[in-house]
Amino acid sequence: MQFQNWIVKTAFLIGSLIVLVQGCEKKMLTKEQIINVANREFLRQGFELKEYEVNYDIDNVKSSSRIASIRETSADFAERFNVLVGCDYQAVEYKRRGKNIVGGVFWVFVNRKTGEVLTVFGEK
Repeated sequence: MQFQNWIVKTAFLIGSLIVLVQGCEKKMLTKEQIINVANREFLRQGFELKEYEVNYDIDNVKSSSRIASIRETSADFAERFNVLVGCDYQAVEYKRRGKNIVGGVFWVFVNRKTGEVLTVFGEK
């Protein structure tokens, strides 16, 4: 009887550990999934996809540079990026189609694991 209890408890412990490990190893969203999440947010903001080029910012190089520039010039506005600190996110840029257009850039920042939209910024 004691041996059976030990087996049941051990099996329960192993099962719990497996569930815990699987939950902790949540996979990253794919590039396509991230772009789909960002596109939905972009449309929700009132934009039309056909008017913009969609750019997946590889390694967040472009967006990081832009955020650094904003932090230097507008600390109050830059507070919206605090949510990105310590977060594994992916930036997606929307750039208005056309020749040498000033402005017209919009960014959506997506959590790579959960698909949550963390913040947005830009202009129409």
